[in-house]
Amino acid sequence: MPKAKRRPRNSPQYQDVIKQMNIVLGLSREKIPLKFQREFEGKPFENCEYCRTPLQVEGKRYLVFKYYVGGELRQELAVCHACRTELKNGYSEESKATLKKIYNDAYVAGRLEILFQLNENDNRYLAMTEKCALCQTLKIELSEFFEYAWCEGDELVYYTQPSLICSKCAQSVYNQLSAETKDHKRKFYEKHYGYPPPNVSSNDLTDIANSLWNLL
Repeated sequence: MPKAKRRPRNSPQYQDVIKQMNIVLGLSREKIPLKFQREFEGKPFENCEYCRTPLQVEGKRYLVFKYYVGGELRQELAVCHACRTELKNGYSEESKATLKKIYNDAYVAGRLEILFQLNENDNRYLAMTEKCALCQTLKIELSEFFEYAWCEGDELVYYTQPSLICSKCAQSVYNQLSAETKDHKRKFYEKHYGYPPPNVSSNDLTDIANSLWNLL
């Protein structure tokens, strides 16, 4: 039986396979762009918002959150993988099943397809946040939305994120969580960050609470 003919390593087909493998294996990354640094202070996120562990350490994984209203950044924070895991471990089985249905295989495939189709010189993080990852509404049509990015040390990692979720979809996801999970999210925030936040009037608490619970 004749051996299968190997594609030359410099062929476009071979390079496409390598590109896709790097993305799937989490090897597709770049230095964190200004978009996902701490805009209010003009520098990278240095510590986890909750446990205060240093983030600018090789191999340290963390998730960056941004919340925009009317085109303006309202909130931003970074949470280390350990705190993120602690939060998720407290979710009820009902909520975990709900999230699995929302962020299913089709969702993952759709997010990866965006990366697979990009050319070398395309702006990847802009392409990944061009529209809501759930309802596909374009960013330019949204007045309120959240953006997320997984980072490792001083690098931005590409996979299903960076991503954008509009406030309507974020609220819909939150509404589908169990009462047990919602209570756990509230207690998690109070434990690690304190509530209400300092220098916030009582009139603003409802809006801030809603955005915080959805943000995480």
